[in-house]
Order: sequence, then structure tokens, then C-alpha cells
Amino acid sequence: MRQILTEAADQFQFTSPALSIKKLRVRKTDVNPFSLVDVQRIVATVRPDYRDYMTTRFLTAMRTGEVHGLKWKYIDWDLRIIRVRETFVLGEDEYTKTDGSQRDIQMSQPVFDALKRQFEVTGKTSEYVFCNLAGQPLDNKNFSDRVWYPLLRHLGLDKRRPYQMRHTAATLWLASGEAPEWIARQLGHTSTEMLFRVYSRYVPNLTRQDGSAMERLLASHMSQGPLVEQKEPDSHVTIYVPAQEVAQQAIPKPRGVKRKAAVAPVLDGQDMATQDQPLVPVPAAMPTLIPAPVPMPTLIAIPAPIATQPPPASPPPLSWQDIAESWQRAQAAKPLN
Repeated sequence: MRQILTEAADQFQFTSPALSIKKLRVRKTDVNPFSLVDVQRIVATVRPDYRDYMTTRFLTAMRTGEVHGLKWKYIDWDLRIIRVRETFVLGEDEYTKTDGSQRDIQMSQPVFDALKRQFEVTGKTSEYVFCNLAGQPLDNKNFSDRVWYPLLRHLGLDKRRPYQMRHTAATLWLASGEAPEWIARQLGHTSTEMLFRVYSRYVPNLTRQDGSAMERLLASHMSQGPLVEQKEPDSHVTIYVPAQEVAQQAIPKPRGVKRKAAVAPVLDGQDMATQDQPLVPVPAAMPTLIPAPVPMPTLIAIPAPIATQPPPASPPPLSWQDIAESWQRAQAAKPLN
């Protein structure tokens, strides 16, 4: 309707009433892919007659209508590609969803082997790769109700639509490090914008942890010290040699900082740390000889030993006679009133 009104407005020179109408909000795509371990469990547990079908869907990212409408004439065994040219929708073969969906999907070795086994089953009885006993394409509702959802319950997995097999293939390609442009072509996207918008949070690398490349770079260079680039004469070969060692920068002495003297330990039951006693600086420990910056030796204030003097001799004790004579002399010396 918007396109009709826009074309009419251009032809008859009036303002389109749909110009100010906003587009309906499109719900974000619900992406809940399976892990690689889940894929292996599903393929190993599913019914044998659906094992090749599951392998193809999990590793090619084909839509439901594309895989159900896949015909043997679109399988190129020599180039190992699947030509997506038709889709099966509502019981009829139709053109693909978009022009970009017309694509060639490269077959991996598991997909190639699965299609070879499937050819032995349906290659001579039907034009469709995956079909029922009557030679007609599979019905998605019948597959979901009788095979897919019972299998998820049997494995204890969350209930998800079969379309999640397409999302799983995309996330596995991204996680394994494939080029985003190649993945977009396999999915039938015209650009990588939708690829990163939909699958960005599902791309941790399966072969290594993110950041390990930086760890290896640091480990190879930091362990050897600083390296400088050097080119061989008369050659384009570039080598890296250790840089010339330079003396470490000296640590400046602390300025404007007054430190309090540490309290000395108690020796022989007496506190030797007094303000009047001289303090002697003693190094706590010798600095460790390591390549890292050497800290300055710490000085601990310990009081100097006290020079002790012998106490004075005590006078001899007095006898009672001496005390009486001394008292009499003191009485005689008093003046008379």
C-alpha cells in the first residue's frame, strides 16, 4: 500500500498520506542455537532414517522449505555444492525467499557422506532428496510432532523450533573462524550486517579462548626482552634481534617525608625506647639482587645501649650508744629561753 501511494503521489503530484506512517515494529529474531556437543548427541540419537536429514540441516544452514524442496538435480557431486533454487511451501514448489537466497552451498565432508547414503535410499525412487514413503517432500508439522520434539524431550533439551538448526550452523561457522562474507553467502544474506546483528553474542571461538592470541604474543616477546626490527642486507627478510640493554632508571630518594622512629623491643624486662636515648640506624636486610627495580634498604631505629654506673656505697649502721650521744649533743646546742 505504501508503494502504491508513493507511486501515485509521484504521478499526480500530491503528498503521499503514508509518508508519516512509521513501519511496524519487527520482533527481534529469537536465536537459541545448539552447542556442538548437543549436535553430536542429536545426530547420534535420532532415528536412523532421519540421521542424514539432521546432518544436512545442521551443517548447511538451509531453511526448512529449502531442504524439503531440495531435488537431486541440484546436487553437484563433482564440485561438492548444493544449488538452492527452489523452496517447498504449502505443498508447492516456489521461488526462493529472496534473490539472495539463490545460492550455492559448499558441502563439508560429513554432508557429502550423508547425501551419498541418502542417494542409496531415495535417489532412484523420488526426485526429492528427503521425502516420505510416497516420494513426496516431508511435511514440517509431521516431522516436528513425531520426530523433532520427542527427540528433544528424550535428550532433556529445551524445546526449540527445527529452524534453530539453521542458526546452529551459522554460529558454528562463526565460532570456528570462517570468513563472515563466506558465511553470509552460505546463509543467503546479501551482506554481513544481519550476520553480526543476530549471531554476535554466539561467536566465542571453539578452538581457543578469546584473547589467547594476545597471550601468545606477549609470552613470545616479553620473555625475550625488547626486540628491534632489523632487515637483512640485500634481502627482504626481516628479523627481530634483542635490543641493546640499558641501565635501569634510578629510584629517587624520598623528599619531604618525615618518618617516626620505630618502637624498639623490650630487652630484659625494661623499655629501652625513650626520647632521650640516641638511636642507631641498622639496615633491616640486604637488597635482593634481581632484575626488577631494587627497593631502598629500610632503616630501623634501635636505641643504643645505656652506659650504666655502679650505685654509691651505703653508710654503716649506727649503734644505740651513738644515737643517744648524738641526741644529747643536739639538746645541749639548743638556746635557753
